[in-house]
This record gives sequence, C-alpha cells and structure tokens, in this order.
Amino acid sequence: MGHRARLAPERAGQWVRVACTGHRPQGLPPGSEQWLAEELRRIAAKLAADHGTQVAISGAAAGADLIWAEAGHDSGIPVWLYQPYTGHYSRWPQDWQHRLFAAREFAGRVDTLGDRFSVQVLHARSDWMIRDCDAVVAVLDPLRRSGGTVQALQRVSATTPVIHVDVRNRRTSLRVPARCGAAPAS
Repeated sequence: MGHRARLAPERAGQWVRVACTGHRPQGLPPGSEQWLAEELRRIAAKLAADHGTQVAISGAAAGADLIWAEAGHDSGIPVWLYQPYTGHYSRWPQDWQHRLFAAREFAGRVDTLGDRFSVQVLHARSDWMIRDCDAVVAVLDPLRRSGGTVQALQRVSATTPVIHVDVRNRRTSLRVPARCGAAPAS
C-alpha cells in the first residue's frame, strides 16, 4: 500500500500504473509476436510521455504479459511482476523461462500470490493487477471469446481506461471514460 500512496495520480488523465492482460503464446495469431512487441513498446513510450506512467504491471505469464514487461523496461518504465504462484513457469518452453528470469532481474518489484496452481489464484492475480492500476492494456484476438484475459476484462471498472490491442487485425484503440478528462490517444 505504501507503493500505491506514493504513486497516486495527481491530475486527470494521469495513469501512473498501467497493467497488461493478454493471451499466452499459443493464443496469439501466428506471426503476430514481433508486431505486438513493437506496438507495446510504442504504447509504453506514449503512456510515459502523455499520461505520466511510472509503473508497468505484468502478470509474469508467457506471452503478452512478459512482452509488456519487456516493453515497459525498454521504455524506461519500472516494472512490477505479479506472479500467480511459485513455479508457475515450470512447464513453459525454455525461451519463455529465460525471458521471465530476465524480467525478474530488471523488475523493481516481484511478488508471488500463491504457493501452488489453482484457477482461483490465477483470477486473484488478475484482480490484484486490476486493483493496483490506473489503466489497462488488453491484448486480445477478437476471435477468442473465453479465457483468463476475457474474464479479467469483465472485471475492469467502467471508469478505468482500457487500451485494446487487437493482435489479429493489428489495430489499437482506446476506451477513455468521460471522467478521465483526457482526449483519446492513438
């Protein structure tokens, strides 16, 4: 809670902490990872410049979560990793494990919610990220209508800005609630 108090937004349109939820590698359309990495770097830089973003929150999962952590780091934004449970990476391919270990090294905060797998702990990790953020980056394939990312987005408040990254059609859009006081960004 001390982190949250020190980073409280001071003006409308300032999104100090931005979390990302998105698909795992197998849920991304073939050939989209490079585009996604470039788009998330662009978004991170724009968030830092236009919205005062100071923290990139990642759920520390293979796919969109780790790509977001890398994009935040590459843009000079401190990264917080919210791991769902101890050893959550144990069945991942080696390259994604290496990317997680590298992210742990550059992260300013690494927290682990549980000590073993359960669907409840995965949902709790998403809720934890949503609770701590001022805006959400949502990496979605519009053909997917279920899964953790879709469920997490259903729990995001209508007053929270959401940056939708459509990885299938390679388009990004922004939902800014009227109370945020910021003009839509591109």
